[in-house]
Amino acid sequence: MEDSKKRDELAFLYMQKQEKYIYYIIALDVACIGFSFDKALKLSINLHHLPLALAIIAWSFSALYGIKLIQEIMGIVSKNIFILDIQNGKNPNYEKSKVVYESTEKALKEIQNETEIKTTGYAKNLYYLFFIGVILIGIWVLIQMIY
Repeated sequence: MEDSKKRDELAFLYMQKQEKYIYYIIALDVACIGFSFDKALKLSINLHHLPLALAIIAWSFSALYGIKLIQEIMGIVSKNIFILDIQNGKNPNYEKSKVVYESTEKALKEIQNETEIKTTGYAKNLYYLFFIGVILIGIWVLIQMIY
């Protein structure tokens, strides 16, 4: 029983840290977009500025995937709470029985498998697009130094 409680606490702590990290990346994306817009407003349209435009696009999509990831996580938690309430007999619309318990257990596993695929994709896109934006802005700075 004590190990289960420790595991739950660790899982909760991990989720909190992961959520903060996602918010941090989204904030970085938005800050980078703002910085880039500030720089871009002072420039004329030129092919040399293409990496800057691509960086802005990459960071925009990165922030979008981060928001979708947060929404997906919130949906998972909400569905899990609902199903656990049914299993524990706390939802008055469902009676507590073995059939209900087994069907909700199956639903929990299906939700977990389905959302694991989505969240993994969103998280990868969030991180990859952020770093692609960083690389593109670096290329843009190098081009600016050359020209």
